[in-house]
This record gives sequence, C-alpha cells and structure tokens, in this order.
Amino acid sequence: MRISNRVHNLIAQVKTKILGSRSDKDLNNKRQLLIKEFERTDSNLKEISLDNKKALFNGLYDPDNYFTDDILILMTNTLSFLNEIDKLLIDGRKKLQMNIFDDLVSLPLNHIVKYLFAHPPYRNFAEQQINDIEAELLRINRLIFIETLLHSLKQQASTQKLNPADQEGLDSMKYLVKKAGPFTLLDKQKFDSLVKKLEHLNNLSGLGITERERVSIVAA
Repeated sequence: MRISNRVHNLIAQVKTKILGSRSDKDLNNKRQLLIKEFERTDSNLKEISLDNKKALFNGLYDPDNYFTDDILILMTNTLSFLNEIDKLLIDGRKKLQMNIFDDLVSLPLNHIVKYLFAHPPYRNFAEQQINDIEAELLRINRLIFIETLLHSLKQQASTQKLNPADQEGLDSMKYLVKKAGPFTLLDKQKFDSLVKKLEHLNNLSGLGITERERVSIVAA
C-alpha cells in the first residue's frame, strides 16, 4: 500500500472514532446549528454574561475542528441550562424582595453557571449531574412561586385570615424547597399537589399569583 493511501486511511479511522457514524456534512450542519443557538442565547441572556465564558464554544467557528458527540451534546445541554437559569433569574428578580432574590435565587443559580463552565470541555455531563442540575432548577422555580405567594398573603394579612389547614400547607411547601438535600421527584409531586390543594388562595383579592403562573408551576 502506498504511504499516501495509508496516511489517508489512518486519518479516516481517526475521524471515524471522533465522529462516530456521522458524516462531515452532518457534523457541519450540527456545528452551524449550534453556532446559531449559541449566538441567539448570548444575545438574549439578560441576567447572565458570557463575556468570559465563551471558550467552550470558540471551537465551533473553526470548520477544521472535529467534535465527538459528547462535546456537541455538552454544548447543547449547557446552552439549554443557561436559558433556563436566565429565565428563573428574570422571574425571581421581578417577583421577589431583593434580599430573598439574592440569597435564595441568584446565589445558587450563579453557582450552577460557574459549575457548568468548570466542567471538563471534552465530555458531556454525567446523567446524575444532569439530574442534579434539573432538580435544582425545579426547586428554585417552585421556591419563587411559594415566596411570591407568601409575600402576597402577608400583605393581605390584615384583611384575610388563613385557616390552620392552609397555613400547614404553606409551611409544607416552604419546607420542601428549603430543606437540606436534593429536591427529589417525590418532593416535586408533594409540592405540586399542595399547589392544587391551595389554589383557592390564588383567588384572594390582591394576590400576585396568576392562574397562568399556577398552571405553569404544575406543568414544569
């Protein structure tokens, strides 16, 4: 076999290991889509700045770079998490008192952002890591809901009296999102069940919880 042919075959074998069964065309299409998604995310983020965090995505602009599926999925997951985190930060800042937002929403969410970019750039997150991040985002989503509801009820305290069952339900919801340890699927189910059980509180005059927000919590 001629040396040039052997070199060509070796390069092809290396590319197969890197790209798997995907063709160069498939890779380029995926790369172009990720570039668009990255630029859209970078442009739309309101609470998160990517100024010093773009190294992970810089390689996308070099068409000669080869990416494993793991790296492409890592980028996709990172962008997805960033968009979710930014929405929670916007929602929390709009609805919560500043001290509650800073301590209970902004601090843990920005910790997750740092965690995302501290992850090794050559492999995707492990399944448990993804599950842990998703659980924390679900917890904070529900924390924003209950803190908003509690603040609204507090403002109505002079005209509205809660019965013991309602107060117990609110205390349970608050406990579920502030207890030590991960926010489990069972915690989510308990919380969402209480949202439905206490939905009559949303109808009290002056409360800041809309029906759309209540439904979105249960659906998340």
